[in-house]
Amino acid sequence: MVGDAKKFQRVAHFKYLPLPGGEAAILHPAQMAVSFLWDVFAENIYELNLPLLKNIGEAKMSALVKMIQVGINAPLTSSLGRIFDAVSVILNYREKISYEGEAAVALEMLATGQKEKPYPFALRSSSEPAAIDLEPTIKQIVEDLNQSISKSRVAARFHATIIEVVVAVCQKIEKTGGLKKVCLSGGCFMNRILLEGCYRRLTDLGFEVYFNSQVPINDGGLAVGQALIANARKEQCA
Repeated sequence: MVGDAKKFQRVAHFKYLPLPGGEAAILHPAQMAVSFLWDVFAENIYELNLPLLKNIGEAKMSALVKMIQVGINAPLTSSLGRIFDAVSVILNYREKISYEGEAAVALEMLATGQKEKPYPFALRSSSEPAAIDLEPTIKQIVEDLNQSISKSRVAARFHATIIEVVVAVCQKIEKTGGLKKVCLSGGCFMNRILLEGCYRRLTDLGFEVYFNSQVPINDGGLAVGQALIANARKEQCA
């Protein structure tokens, strides 16, 4: 997003994907993983040699695919958190997690200490806001797993990819609007690899980078932002 407390504009987002099962699927990340894989491979999903799909079983797979196709109890999401969940369970299947973000934390731990090059991705700017498509990323992840590339390397490459996505979006904003100040916030930036990687890359490129210190970086900071926006709009109308 580009803006201030008085107004903002959404300039980019991750491609919308169905979340089969709705909010309940947050604690069942395998369901989002199926949605991600279906978007990339469609009917060929049944030919993928992934433990995730074998553990889910044919009956549940069919039910999830039907929800995705019909759009019943499958709201669209562009959440990066759900993407982290999906990649985490593609690498290490888990049917259920005990708290939101647990799968993403496991993916971070798997990648810690590794340095890898990013996977390819697409930033589609033909429409506004621009859409970030990770289809090339997922295809390469599946190929790497089939080639027995270590899961820690895959996890590290995925983190490197998201860092480059952030950089690409910031460079797009700078090119069109000349902005050099970047604020990194939101629950996904509790991920140390992501936060430090984005900070380092953006700073090296000449951006002025900020992140939370006194206000929680995750959902705990939402109320503060809402209060600031409400106050700014109140003053604007006065």
